[in-house]
Amino acid sequence: MSNTKKEKKRLPEEDRIDCEKISDKEIEEWVVTTSKVLVVLKDEDGSAYKRIYDDFISDLKILKKVKRIDDNDYEDILENL
Repeated sequence: MSNTKKEKKRLPEEDRIDCEKISDKEIEEWVVTTSKVLVVLKDEDGSAYKRIYDDFISDLKILKKVKRIDDNDYEDILENL
């Protein structure tokens, strides 16, 4: 039985975001831009919203894990979505 529904494959965690090279300013810009995209998609395209939201949260967790953002930053970002 074949699956006709296309599913987006997630990248392995280590390939999602380059935590070594991304600057603090780039992280900030990425958070602001992605948050704006999510606001628009929330009302327009639920499936795209879910995919981008899930990827965004995954990337935030990676940044937190490698201490590029701290717990307070992480919580603040989540509260402002």
